[in-house]
Amino acid sequence: MSLNAVFDVSISAVESAIVTDLEILAGIIRKHGYKCRAHSPKALVQLHTLPTEKKQLLAKQIKNILYIVSYTPEVEVPVGEHSERCYVEQALKMYELDVEDDFWKKLTKDDVIEVYSTENIQLFRTFNFFKISSYSLLDLLTNEWFQLWERPSFVMDTIVEAVEELVEGRLKTTTPVKFARHIVKEIYNDQSIDFSTSSVLVEPGVMCPLYAKGTEEIKGFLFTLRGTVVGYDNDSNKIAVI
Repeated sequence: MSLNAVFDVSISAVESAIVTDLEILAGIIRKHGYKCRAHSPKALVQLHTLPTEKKQLLAKQIKNILYIVSYTPEVEVPVGEHSERCYVEQALKMYELDVEDDFWKKLTKDDVIEVYSTENIQLFRTFNFFKISSYSLLDLLTNEWFQLWERPSFVMDTIVEAVEELVEGRLKTTTPVKFARHIVKEIYNDQSIDFSTSSVLVEPGVMCPLYAKGTEEIKGFLFTLRGTVVGYDNDSNKIAVI
């Protein structure tokens, strides 16, 4: 669905560029074997209401992801290695960030990898995330995490504490995230389309700092997790013990 189909008004150039680039990106993700929608009707409405400055930031963020994918050399992935490591390395190269070698040694091939700045801005996320998420790209870009997911408060407290330790330089190596596996529920439903929210059993991964290239200045961090969809809509309410 295009923006013109949602609104009987003219759309801005930046809105048009965002939708076009998201459709390109969604197509790339589908070629990797994952279901992915560029946008949803609800997300298009949300996009139209955003301030121009926010739209411009989103447009740049999407362009950066397309750049990362476009300029990643095609290489044969060794057996047992993460199939999207090359994209993560290209993202780190583009943002001039260094990571310790021990991160790659502790990574498993099914991990979802997320790259963040010290301002908690997500710079890149591996496409295998869409194996466990039902959201469109624009849903993810136009909403805060608490509008999208519900997870136990003790988990959020642990994550916040770990990020603070990383940003403040108290964690200098790849460190296991210390929370128990748990259910994360998608809660942002779009009733205007045939859409089911998923519930995911999340296994904690690792976190590690990222440094400004050639320095010891912390400029971001990597976070990993593994997930398995255990149900849709209200299915997870039937799960009593994990």
